[in-house]
Amino acid sequence: MRLTRDTQMTDMAQLKSRIKDQNAKLVQLSQEKIKFDAKSKTSQSSNSANQEQMNAAFSNKQVCIEQKK
Repeated sequence: MRLTRDTQMTDMAQLKSRIKDQNAKLVQLSQEKIKFDAKSKTSQSSNSANQEQMNAAFSNKQVCIEQKK
């Protein structure tokens, strides 16, 4: 009786430690995901701003070319 209880308690302690490890990994991965999402959003917004600047510069150059013709 005591032996089965002790083995069950040992198994339970091991499972609890595995759960704690998994939860810690989950928290870490969630934080990394949030960082990557934020970085991705800022990258996308800066890319769209750069794209707009490039489009404006291109249209400016086209206007200059047309004027010179």
